[in-house]
Amino acid sequence: MSAPATEERSPYVGLVPYGERDADFFFGRSEDIAFVSANLRSSRLTIVYGPSGVGKSSLLQAGVVHNLREEARTADPDHAFAVCVVRSWLGDPTGTLEEAARSELEPLAGDEALPPPCATLCESLREWTRESGTLLVVLDQFEEYFQYHPGEGDQELLTGFAGELADVVNDSALPVNVLLSVREDALAKLDLFAGHIPRLFGNYLRIEHLSERSARQAITGPIAAWNRTQQDGGRPYEIEPALIDRVLEDAAGGLSLTEESE
Repeated sequence: MSAPATEERSPYVGLVPYGERDADFFFGRSEDIAFVSANLRSSRLTIVYGPSGVGKSSLLQAGVVHNLREEARTADPDHAFAVCVVRSWLGDPTGTLEEAARSELEPLAGDEALPPPCATLCESLREWTRESGTLLVVLDQFEEYFQYHPGEGDQELLTGFAGELADVVNDSALPVNVLLSVREDALAKLDLFAGHIPRLFGNYLRIEHLSERSARQAITGPIAAWNRTQQDGGRPYEIEPALIDRVLEDAAGGLSLTEESE
């Protein structure tokens, strides 16, 4: 009987976003990670947007969320915090967020389990954070919320998850900060919250395409990180400079990228 085929592995994830487990191979976004993380830690509401394919989900999962969870593991008990992520907008978004929040906050609450959800999302989070600590909420691919849940409110009244979310953001006594990530072509859909969330666009960050220098790091960094995981004596992987140049040219639509100024 032949041995089962081993799973092929690579430092590159292909067309899917980088996840938290891929953080060691995620390069080229260090400044963006630090900037977005700082805003999420300090602001009630942060809006992150950018064109489709720019890498927002990878930035958030392999960068922001991964780094913040690492920080949370060593945080002082008096400043404990947790990070929860919602990326799926099918079904009941309120229930999905409650489940994610409770799962992340419960380890901070000690030996006693957190109580079941309350009547509203705001009440649930207030009860749970009282026993645990601050919650940082990342709502990724938020444009899909509007696709799957049309008609939840208007300029006069918000209903469903839209209303619950506005209540959370507007409750300044609630130790919960929220980040919304949305495609640039769907940014105008957030106008649904205008008039319901004061200074809705008071803190928004646009994610740009990588500069040539950062793009090179995104190509060469994973190879170097992969080689560091190999056993002693293993042959290191290399990538030809001409191939890097070709990839960068193709990514720029056939036009040579300009080197970032010092």
